[in-house]
Amino acid sequence: MTCMFQLSETISHILVGCVYAREVWFNLLRIWNWLRLAAGLSTHLEFTDWWMWSRKQVHEDDRKAFHTLVVLVVWLHWKERNNRIFQNSNMPTSDLVPRIIEEGRAWAYAGFMHLQKFFLDALSLRSQNLLHVIT
Repeated sequence: MTCMFQLSETISHILVGCVYAREVWFNLLRIWNWLRLAAGLSTHLEFTDWWMWSRKQVHEDDRKAFHTLVVLVVWLHWKERNNRIFQNSNMPTSDLVPRIIEEGRAWAYAGFMHLQKFFLDALSLRSQNLLHVIT
């Protein structure tokens, strides 16, 4: 994920500035029906500025989920960046995005109630398993 156009990799560049990061965010925000937040990626150069601006655009009922999803994306994005640097691997965004979705689904299934709205299949699986345990 080292960017050939960036002389020094700042945390903001890695998380929201480089083309790779923007593609990941664009695809995920589209899936989660927050595509309007992608516009802020080009106007906010600092990651924290984008995050604080975006949280104000998200309905108050969804903010806890939004913050959790931002942490999830940042965590897996950072792990991918480290794999590129230290393991010399190269995961395309078309592989990272589904991995993030699967991890989010696992978090929802594990009981992150505020995420279940975004991963309805995890809610139904959890309900089925709870019914199975009860019967």
